[in-house]
Amino acid sequence: MITSLQAVQTAAGAAIYCRLSAPARVRVRIMNIAGRVVCDVCRDRELKQGLNSILWDGRNAAGARVPAGVYLVEARAWSADGGQSRLLTRLDIRP
Repeated sequence: MITSLQAVQTAAGAAIYCRLSAPARVRVRIMNIAGRVVCDVCRDRELKQGLNSILWDGRNAAGARVPAGVYLVEARAWSADGGQSRLLTRLDIRP
């Protein structure tokens, strides 16, 4: 289902691009380099087939700006027929 995942730093946080081979429910989360969850960008969001764009405001779950560093972006997708997929990509946040 998830055929590609890319994250690009923006002035506020990041733009996350997720391409799906079929419509699916998607969860996107940001993790630190150790794999600890920083925040859930979206949970159980229905996305369409093709390229989807999700914006992250650069804040952690408590609402504070995250420091510069290397982060992981994880996208998980669930299709209506029970299929699942997961992709990870790296995101560099620079000052």
